[in-house]
Amino acid sequence: MQIVRCWATPTNKRYDPTYTNILDNGCPLTSKSPAIPNLKIILNGESDKARIGFSAVSFKGGDIETIFLRCLINLCDKTKNNDCAKSCSDKANPSDGSVLHGDVYLKVLTSSPIAVRDICGGTNKGGCDHYCSVSSDNKPVCTCHQGFELGSDKKSCKIKNRSSPIGRTVPWYYYVPVILGVFLIIIAIVIIYRRRKKESGLYKVADLDKSDAGEGDESRFLS
Repeated sequence: MQIVRCWATPTNKRYDPTYTNILDNGCPLTSKSPAIPNLKIILNGESDKARIGFSAVSFKGGDIETIFLRCLINLCDKTKNNDCAKSCSDKANPSDGSVLHGDVYLKVLTSSPIAVRDICGGTNKGGCDHYCSVSSDNKPVCTCHQGFELGSDKKSCKIKNRSSPIGRTVPWYYYVPVILGVFLIIIAIVIIYRRRKKESGLYKVADLDKSDAGEGDESRFLS
């Protein structure tokens, strides 16, 4: 695999008018063009993989959050061509001359979006009032605390309308005091019931003792 050309854009548009060239004709750009910091060609034209490295790219104007890297590649057949790998250090101007040899099979490959910075980081939180998360297309997604709802701007949070019970949910811990209160009332009723039953049994025993004592006195009186 040969890398013919690489460039970076701030959007997913292949031919975005705002772009930065990284490689041209398989080699780093010459001094006539802006240099890319720490650009290295690690692997190019030597196997079925190609690899480059660089530390940064820059664009004029705007606050760039993501970049897309695109490379025009050629599939070079080593069985037909022994010159698939291009040396960029053997010429005063290495971008002169063509990197392409023999049969040409060109295709543009595009990387996934590369995040330049965390859009939910910092005090701004992506513009969200409460919570911020990142979507698959690298956009901020705002959510709110319980009891709040997202505003029409999809960023601000406001208290839910409490006048309508529809859709409202009460947290489970709100029921704990009620459950404990009912449980204590049941225990109190059971205790009172048992105490009264016990006292009623004592009264009956006392009445029987008194009646037995009265019958004994009456029998003595009759005798």
